[in-house]
Amino acid sequence: MISQIRLLNEDGNDVVGVEKEPSSIDVNIPILRSKEVEVNLVTDKELPEEYEVKQIVVNPSKVKLKGDSSVLDLQSVSTKTISMEELLEKDEVKVKLDLPKGIEIIDSQEEITVSLIVVETIEKTLDYNSSELEVRNLDSSLEALYDEEIPIKVIIRGDKDKLDLVTKDNISPYIDLKGLNKGNNNVDIQLVGLNDITLKDIIPKWINVQLDEK
Repeated sequence: MISQIRLLNEDGNDVVGVEKEPSSIDVNIPILRSKEVEVNLVTDKELPEEYEVKQIVVNPSKVKLKGDSSVLDLQSVSTKTISMEELLEKDEVKVKLDLPKGIEIIDSQEEITVSLIVVETIEKTLDYNSSELEVRNLDSSLEALYDEEIPIKVIIRGDKDKLDLVTKDNISPYIDLKGLNKGNNNVDIQLVGLNDITLKDIIPKWINVQLDEK
């Protein structure tokens, strides 16, 4: 764009009677675009197995960026890689953005912080015997026969504070015989009372039940 050069005095008025050379210059004014995008957290490694993330708080969760037209194609922007150990040790960590070339954050003074809310998790094994199985939905004309001396292991995982309070009284194994006919049936062992607890495994997963007419 060609722009005429003006000479102004200290009051902002045009100075007359003075020649200027050149009288015009070619001015290149870049047109910047802006967009608000999500901030993605990037860490140097995964969370240790004995921990579980309850919440990741990135503040602010969105930032306004400016730059050439390529900024309009961005859906998110990542943080520079930060240490997982630092996140676990501190309540709040300041982070920087890994901005593409030619892209800037509009508010250069804006600080971005991250906090990680985690809980320690553990595995716990509850030992049962097949004689403790609750039998559900047995047809009144049938009787169920199965080995009552089979050891059953229920392996669960969850928040350590919660699992420390969990006993066999909280989680009950059962078999559901609904719709099964007489004869041999492999029936899955199911559980009631897990709530927010993760089931890792049941050993064995099923037992053989013989259904006979009474």
